Amino acid sequence: MTFGTMIDATGVNLNGLLSALGSNFPQTIASYVTGTGGIEATAAQFATIARDCGVFRYDQSPTLADFASGNADGADIENGAGTIVEAVDAAQQREEHNWYSWFYISSANLADARTAVEGAKLTRVRFIVADWNLSQSEAQAFLGSNEDVDAVQWASPSSNPNTVCPGTSRTLRQLNVDLNATRAGWFIKTSQPVTPPVKQNGLVVMDNLSTVSVTSTDGKTWTSA
Repeated sequence: MTFGTMIDATGVNLNGLLSALGSNFPQTIASYVTGTGGIEATAAQFATIARDCGVFRYDQSPTLADFASGNADGADIENGAGTIVEAVDAAQQREEHNWYSWFYISSANLADARTAVEGAKLTRVRFIVADWNLSQSEAQAFLGSNEDVDAVQWASPSSNPNTVCPGTSRTLRQLNVDLNATRAGWFIKTSQPVTPPVKQNGLVVMDNLSTVSVTSTDGKTWTSA
C-alpha cells in the first residue's frame, strides 16, 4: 500500500507555507472556508493552491452550513467547531446529492462517530483522524487497518515541533502547519476536469476548484461537491 501527504494550514499561515514549498508541493494542501482569528483562507489562496496540488476544504463552524451546502469537503469536529450531531445532519443533506463527506475527528471520538453514522444509515461518510501520538509509519499502518479512514493527522506544531515539513527546510513549529498521512491518490490535482464524474480505474471526486481522483479497489465513484 502506498501513501500520500496532506499539509494543513490556516489562512494566515498559507502564504508562508507556499513560499517555503517553492515548487515542492505535497499531494494535497488543506485549509478552511470558515473560521476566526486568521483560520479562514481566501478564495485567492485556494485558487493558488489548486494550480499546483490537490485542495481539501474544511468547514470549522458550529453549524457546518458550508459543509452541508457543498462549499467545503470536510467537517471539522472539535471543541468550538461542529459536533458529531451537526456533521451527521450535514452529511444527510450531502447524500441527497450523492456527495461523499469527510469528518475530521480525534481518534478518541472515532468510535462514537462511527456509531452515529451507522445509526443514521449514511453510506458516504469517510474519516480523517487526528492522533498526535502516532509516528508517520504508525499513521500509515492505521490507514491500512481502517478502510473508512482516508487521512491520519499525526504531527502538529505542538506534538512534533521540530519535524521538518516535507518539501521545505522549515519545521512544523516555524510554519505552524500539521501533517497527515493519506491514501495515495486521495484529493490529488489532475490536469483535465471531468464532468460528470466517471469511473477511471477507480474513483473520481469533483472539487469546485480542481478535479481530484481517488484510487480504490472496489470500483466505486465518489463525488464531492
